Amino acid sequence: MAHTTHIAPVTLGTNGHLPFVVRAAEATAARADQAAAESADRYIAREFPAVAELLAEAVPLALARTGINLDAEATAKLIEDTTRGLTAAAAAKAAGACQYRDCEDTEPGHYDHFAHSPQGLKVMDGTDTLLDAGMAACSGTDPAPVVYLRNWEATNMAELEAKVAEIRRMLDATLEFGARVFADGAQA
Repeated sequence: MAHTTHIAPVTLGTNGHLPFVVRAAEATAARADQAAAESADRYIAREFPAVAELLAEAVPLALARTGINLDAEATAKLIEDTTRGLTAAAAAKAAGACQYRDCEDTEPGHYDHFAHSPQGLKVMDGTDTLLDAGMAACSGTDPAPVVYLRNWEATNMAELEAKVAEIRRMLDATLEFGARVFADGAQA
């Protein structure tokens, strides 16, 4: 959440108090940031109680599924950071900003959303693309977002997780296959 700090004009005759004024302004800004972070939790809990409940339940479960073990304090911090992100996204949407953080269209109020070149989601072979991923959410009869892997599209997180797991298995099998091929080739 954005905040502004108003400092009254200071004349040149501050009698050495200018550093105090600057420190006071910095402390005020830090308190405003802290209040904004604290109010994010309360805002989500008040306006979106189902989301707050889901975050409280889903984050520890998701962490357990991935094998990440966090103590209660670290889990609470993760939930707080996620809540703050959701609040920032809601504020940005209310201000007319795009709801998709990775959208590459920067025109205010656009309807078609896309991210065809997010950093780290493309594997190249020279100038040829071997594998890429991105997203699209276009206006029209079906505005739901899709995440794509090359020519395949997922319309929900479960589909995407299953396909990524399949690709991981395929890559592991490719390494095993390559090891056999190169071992056999070395014997010739």
